[in-house]
Parts: sequence; structure tokens; C-alpha cells
Amino acid sequence: MAAGITFSQDLYWWWDGHDWRPTLGTPARRSRPPRDWRRYVPGFRTGSLWRMCVASLGYLGFTAAGVVAVVALDPLRFVSDLATVWLILVCANVGDLQRRGGWRERWGFLALGLFLLGLLLSLPADIVGLLDACSSAPDLCRLATLDPLDLYLRLLPYLLVLVPLYLAPAIVAVLRDPRDVWLAVAIDLTLGLTALGWAVALVLALGPRPNPQPVPMSEDRGWWWDGSTWISAELTAPPTARRSPDDTGWWDGVGWRPLSGRGLDEPGRSEGKPDAGTSPASPAEAR
Repeated sequence: MAAGITFSQDLYWWWDGHDWRPTLGTPARRSRPPRDWRRYVPGFRTGSLWRMCVASLGYLGFTAAGVVAVVALDPLRFVSDLATVWLILVCANVGDLQRRGGWRERWGFLALGLFLLGLLLSLPADIVGLLDACSSAPDLCRLATLDPLDLYLRLLPYLLVLVPLYLAPAIVAVLRDPRDVWLAVAIDLTLGLTALGWAVALVLALGPRPNPQPVPMSEDRGWWWDGSTWISAELTAPPTARRSPDDTGWWDGVGWRPLSGRGLDEPGRSEGKPDAGTSPASPAEAR
């Protein structure tokens, strides 16, 4: 993937500072991502109605949980909820952190560390809640007094079924590598115990894979960006372009173009070539 370029989440579009433009392999009828404020908000950037609805529910749910924690004067629970939100937002590529480089080493580990810290801080409250539940389910709590090995053998049949089922969306996401692989894993690990969180993670895990050929192209697909300048599609094809079986043409996402025998030093057309100042947006332009 070309460095320093702002791509859409599915890698089928690139941002030129004003609008989304196609990349190599973008189908003719594929919808463009939103150009307004939605392109900054995780869950809204694709313009998909179901994703925006689920994201809205998530934002409202976490906001309500934070308000309840503040009203109850429970700072530990508030920090735990905040860490969970941060982990999900980082995996959803908030602020385009993943494109800025080193996100796995920096932002990803920071988000995971905050999440684990939130779990540790909320552990006392969870233990108190578990002890309160013992008054209504004494038989369940008596299991804790058993020998550890006996307890393990009693729970093993249930764990063999429930743990793989709980982690199924994360496992599927890692194996399939869809465009939202890390978001699916984060939602499954943090919200998988809820039916809605598990279902959303599974849908994301079964989602489409990103475009494997994200080479920026001009609007008419007559020019492509090689990382430093615009190259005419009449002169040469992008190196990653799919070739025809007889090796006489290449696919630009809409139709087959003939492979030209002319070299890069030969004159070609200039119609449709982006302006000299038009290049894939820098990180500053993309924000």
C-alpha cells in the first residue's frame, strides 16, 4: 500500500483533499464514502445504515454507562468503561491512527494496556457484585469451596463449549482477515458476553475483505499514482493490475485496457491527468 495516502476503510477509494477518488479495482457502481462529518466518525464512515445504527446504539450505551458511574461516584467503573471505549475506537481506526504508522506498537498496545488496567480497577466492584449474588444463588457459590481440581473437572465440559463459542467471532475474523478484523476482535473480547456485541462482532468478522490493489487512480482511470508522480494508463499498467489470460490487457476495475508496448519516455495523452498539485492527501490534509 502506498505510504502517506488516506484510503477509505475498504481501500476502494482514496482522498485527494476534496473528494474520494477510485483506486485500482474499484467497481463502477460502488458507492463513495461520505464526504461530510461522517467520514471522521467510526461507524459512520462507510455510510452504511446498519453500521450507523449500531454505532449510535454503542455511543449511547457507553455514554449512559459513564453517566451512571459518575452519578454513583464509582470512578473505577468509569475508568473501566472509558478504557473499553478507547480500545474499540483505536481498533476502529479513530483519527486514522492505523495509517499514521506504528499503531500496533504504540496506540494498539496503549489501548490494550488501558483496557487491562480498567479490568483490574473494576475487579473489586465485580467481586462485591458476585458476593451479593451469592445470597440469591447459594448453590452456585458453594462451587467455589470445592477443591480446585474438582471444580475444574466440573466446569470443563461447559468451558469446552462456551469458550470457543464466545471467541468464535474473533477466531473467524483472524482467519478471514476482513477489513474490520481488529474491530471485530475488540468488540468480541469486550462486549461478547452481550448478545448484541457478539452478533455485531460476528457480522464484522464475516464482512468483505479490503481491496487488495489500492493504487490511486484519476477519476477517469486514465492515470495512476506510482508514489511520486502520475503515470498514464496508456503508457503502462500498474504493477499490481490483474492481467488477462492471454497477457494482452489489464483490468482497471471497470473494463479491460490493452497493454501498450510504448515506453514511459514516449509521448502519451494528457487529457484527464490530475493537476500537478493534486496528489494523494497528506496526513495533515486528511484530518
